Amino acid sequence: MSARPRPPAALAALLVLATLAPLSACRDTRATPEECARILDRMVEIELTRQGYRDPVLLERRRVELRGRYRAELDACVGRRLHEGAMECVDRADDIETLIHACLHHR
Repeated sequence: MSARPRPPAALAALLVLATLAPLSACRDTRATPEECARILDRMVEIELTRQGYRDPVLLERRRVELRGRYRAELDACVGRRLHEGAMECVDRADDIETLIHACLHHR
């Protein structure tokens, strides 16, 4: 029986994102479906890399799987305010803690 990669623990952080109150240093626009998917994708990428997975095919398969599994959380993310520069921070983050605290909880 082969070991199946467990869902990234960091995906619980997406739940946090979905429940964030509007932040004080916010931009005028709200998170789009594409931005929310990008946040999830980055979390998946960071977590799989941390677990030692480097296969781009596996990464894409997990992205698709987890987007489906966390559809409600993705939907809840849409429309949330993000501070200026949040998405650039998400793209640069090299660990989940940084992504959550520095990128999404910026005050």
